[in-house]
Amino acid sequence: MLIPFDKASKERGFAPVANELLMKLASCSDITARQYRIIMLVIRKTYGYKEGNTTDEQLRKKYDWIAKNQLISGLEYKGDGGHLLADIRKLLDRKILRSELLPKYYNGQCQHERCVGINPYINQWCDKNGKRHAEFLSESAEQDDRKRSPPMTVNGRDLDRNQSISKPKTVELVTIEDRKRSPPVTENGRDLSRKRSPQEKR
Repeated sequence: MLIPFDKASKERGFAPVANELLMKLASCSDITARQYRIIMLVIRKTYGYKEGNTTDEQLRKKYDWIAKNQLISGLEYKGDGGHLLADIRKLLDRKILRSELLPKYYNGQCQHERCVGINPYINQWCDKNGKRHAEFLSESAEQDDRKRSPPMTVNGRDLDRNQSISKPKTVELVTIEDRKRSPPVTENGRDLSRKRSPQEKR
């Protein structure tokens, strides 16, 4: 339900959220609008909750019991509440939300109920395919870099990035000094490198 105030004020309560978590949420493009609204409500019910007027930040909740009727009321949702519970299960599977069984007392009796909260270990978050979101983002950035970079060409021909460029063949130059130092080439005991006399040619 909306609060009937003209201007929001921290004096009526606020949720201290780490900047890294906010930036992570901003970069998650595969979260649906309804799931995003659920995450905001969970943040409000956990980080945004504090008992009394105390300034002790340790008293803020990490988990909260959020029933289906609380989801419907908090989100002002007009559809089936079962859709909201299904979205919570998907967010739990992706490790964006986490859950834990905590004791709750009814009429003096202790019962354990499952509660949910934001998972602050953002490197554990996964995409909808179950892959860790940090790896997914790094691969997407690498693909974008490949698209932006110009193709590698040799003599006007495009080369695939996995194709290696062959090195030019080296030609060894033999100087006169090298020939003098190297042993002569002989055939049947004759030196083939020196000039033959007319008598030898016969």
